[in-house]
Formats: sequence, structure tokens, C-alpha cells
Amino acid sequence: CGTTSSTLAEFKLASIIGNGMVLQREQPLPIWGWDDPDTEVTVTIAGKSASAKADQNGRWLVRLPAMDAGGPFEMKVKGSDTATVKDVLVGEVWFCSGQSNMEWTVRNSNNPEEEISAGMYPEIRHIKIPHVPAAEPQATVNTSGWQATTPDTVANFTAVGYFFGRELHKELGVPIGLIGCNWGG
Repeated sequence: CGTTSSTLAEFKLASIIGNGMVLQREQPLPIWGWDDPDTEVTVTIAGKSASAKADQNGRWLVRLPAMDAGGPFEMKVKGSDTATVKDVLVGEVWFCSGQSNMEWTVRNSNNPEEEISAGMYPEIRHIKIPHVPAAEPQATVNTSGWQATTPDTVANFTAVGYFFGRELHKELGVPIGLIGCNWGG
């Protein structure tokens, strides 16, 4: 589920950075991607900006200042090209890693029809990292992107992650991001 170096030399954001994402509150915010070597890249969100220069392999990383929970925000990334990331929330982000117990979906949990029909939490977002066998670590993966919790999406979320995230959301009153990086053994 990690990333390594890339030799890409085109403007591109990491696959986990996209519309509907949730960023971790009260911590510096890493945003990364690729661009032409030596290109200055600037990331701006909610009046906060940070810049970095792409290295000789085209990799860049900025760390935006910590933010309190909130949103939705729009994030602009400008390098040799420009990208706009919409509907960004800041809250709690949880990495849902493990095997079959973490991959088990809401569709397979107790009372699935009831849980799915009640699954209307637009501030709980989930991204699933797909199963892609590889001989070496990959710099990026193709995902379906971040999905807000609705009756149309929640059935395929990690059940453990979703029920945990739902309780946190109710208790803390902040957006919740769930990164589903699990693979049943």
C-alpha cells in the first residue's frame, strides 16, 4: 500500500489525492506528485500555501500547515499544469489495513439492508486501494477515488472501518476518511 520513487516526468498527483478526499486535522498536510524535473509546484487550500521543486526524477512533496477540522475546501495545485481538487474535508483519517476481517464489507455484516439504507454520512469518506499484485512497490495505483457514504456506496466499504468511522464521526463531530488497504488471506 506504500509508494516509492517514480521516473514519471509529467504533471500528476498521487492517486490518493483527489476530489472528496479527507486530510488529517491538526497535522502538517503532505501533498505529493510528479512534474517535470526542477518545476516549482505550489499547493493552496483555505488560504494556506506551500511550494516545492520537483527533483531530478520529477517527484515533489509539499507540507501544508496543519488545519482544524472543516471544509469542504478547494485545493489548487500549480506546476507545469494546474489541477483543482474539489470537496476536500479535514478531519480524522484512518488506515484500514489487514486481511479478511478488515476487508469484510458492510454488505456482509449483520443487518446489511438496514445498515446500507441508513448509510447517509456525507462527511465519512472511503477510498479502496485495489488488489494489484506486483513484484516491486508501485509509485501509484488506480483507484475509484474517494466516495462519500451513501446507500449507493457504503455496501462495499470495509465494515470494521465504516462502523468505527461512524462512531468516531458521531462522537467527535468531524469528517472521517477511511483508507481501505486490505486484502483477505
